[in-house]
Amino acid sequence: MNSLRRPITAQEIAYEITNLAVPVYYVSEAFSRAVAATELPAGIKIEDLNWPMPALVLGFPQRFMLEYLGLDVCYVFAAQLAAGSHSSRYIPFAPEIETPADKAAWFWFCWTARGLESFVSSYWCNDDIDQTLADYRYTDYTNAAPDLVAQNKDSTEKLSALMLKLLCVLNWRDNLIEPARCIRPARYKGAERTELWSPNIIGRHYHPRRESATPAGTHASPRLHWRRGHSTFQVIGKKEDLVPVGLLARNEKGEIDWPRIDEPTRARFWASHKRVWVDPILVGAPPNRKTEHK
Repeated sequence: MNSLRRPITAQEIAYEITNLAVPVYYVSEAFSRAVAATELPAGIKIEDLNWPMPALVLGFPQRFMLEYLGLDVCYVFAAQLAAGSHSSRYIPFAPEIETPADKAAWFWFCWTARGLESFVSSYWCNDDIDQTLADYRYTDYTNAAPDLVAQNKDSTEKLSALMLKLLCVLNWRDNLIEPARCIRPARYKGAERTELWSPNIIGRHYHPRRESATPAGTHASPRLHWRRGHSTFQVIGKKEDLVPVGLLARNEKGEIDWPRIDEPTRARFWASHKRVWVDPILVGAPPNRKTEHK
């Protein structure tokens, strides 16, 4: 529900999802929790992210969303909305909607004691990912009490952070998306039956990294918690083209000061590096005897 024309943006997303006949992608619970426990990166714009599809319908585990947002949410509808006119392929009389600049947007519903409520967020694609949540104001259209508005603002920002992190991780780690496949063909002779398909799943085989919270021989039992994940740089390409990380300007925190880096240097740096995901670690959990992650 931020300020970029909330109801119209939701309608644009609906146009894109129906125009493309987008399927539902279900996100596994273990992977959802690991994504939520990952830091948003600096130095990346929303336009730098590749989406699996131009529009997405994501099904998150209800239990995870209740814990993460405090709301009864499951499905999130998202789309890349290019600058220009957007219309419905299937409803010719639906109004065309003009988008002034490229943006990424998502909307979602939740059931509350007040009934069904909807939320929308959208961000310009040239925004830096780690600054998006701070740069946009939240707008309430329900005339709710101040404490409820504050709660909804927090939930909306958490959902946007989750979506941005998910898109980042899908760019940093391969083989996380398992497309649907036919697991039982249709039969037309004798007793007819329709074909049966497996769902599209993101992170089906993902298992979080685990670590004991205390050394052997101690008796303390710290609570279960995540050591947060993040991205790091991996060198690619030819050695002679390498722009070392150590040569990039730093800010007062010792982090790369991306705004001070000119575009030619930034382009040469990314030609010789790619980001990879350093998984979060679940501390205090018993060891997982399965493969840690794939």
